[in-house]
Amino acid sequence: MKKIKRTFEFKTFEAIGSGPADYGKGVVRIRHENPQGKSKAAIPRNSMVKVQSKNGQVYAIVRYSNDLEDNQIAMEYDMFRELGASETKSRSAELTITKVPIWAYSNFFNKHPDPVIRYAERLNRFRAFVAFAVGVFAAVAFDLVADKVIAVL
Repeated sequence: MKKIKRTFEFKTFEAIGSGPADYGKGVVRIRHENPQGKSKAAIPRNSMVKVQSKNGQVYAIVRYSNDLEDNQIAMEYDMFRELGASETKSRSAELTITKVPIWAYSNFFNKHPDPVIRYAERLNRFRAFVAFAVGVFAAVAFDLVADKVIAVL
């Protein structure tokens, strides 16, 4: 699994100049990492990631910014708080950024800062459950009725 682990200093989106373009989208920005001898970054742009600290975790989409140093990360204040940091504490923390496998993508949508996206995810889960239940019901009903229909023909 691709991961980056180090002590990051927190920055705001205003500090790096992206401001309103990033708010409410579940985005974190880091400096583009290209390990020596590798042609690709450790975590590709627009990948879904889990950012963990010792006090919490958040799911986000990673984007790159050249306005950041290697040890800096830009994120929304709400994400900053969910990681267990606060304004009174140090503005840096030991973070682990891990690329999320595809089966864990729903965690990102279920914990998204935008309530419309959270509700849409929950509605999609409900619709999937109803579709599954209708499919099971149809299969059972067909199995019960099929023998009688075949016997009549």
